Amino acid sequence: MSGLGVKIIWRVIREKNDEGLAVISRAIGLEKSQFSTMFLLILQANSGPKARSTSILNTMLNLYDRIKPDNAKAAVKYWQRDYHYQEAQMLLQDAC
Repeated sequence: MSGLGVKIIWRVIREKNDEGLAVISRAIGLEKSQFSTMFLLILQANSGPKARSTSILNTMLNLYDRIKPDNAKAAVKYWQRDYHYQEAQMLLQDAC
């Protein structure tokens, strides 16, 4: 749905902060309830079924609400670039 490669989606899912997930969700037009369900399932998959504070979900839903869909689409468009091209750009930036 996002046009992103598997490597980038996997990286987003494995991130400790879930900003990327919120950005992608806004870019593809997921409803808030769909985003919250996906977020909770990924959280459980990454850290097990232990109980969590509701503040984690509230923080993510607030982030989701603050992301403007047009900004999210622009970010995803940038991420859609070839993964190796992005890596080469980062290496060049680090070298300068």
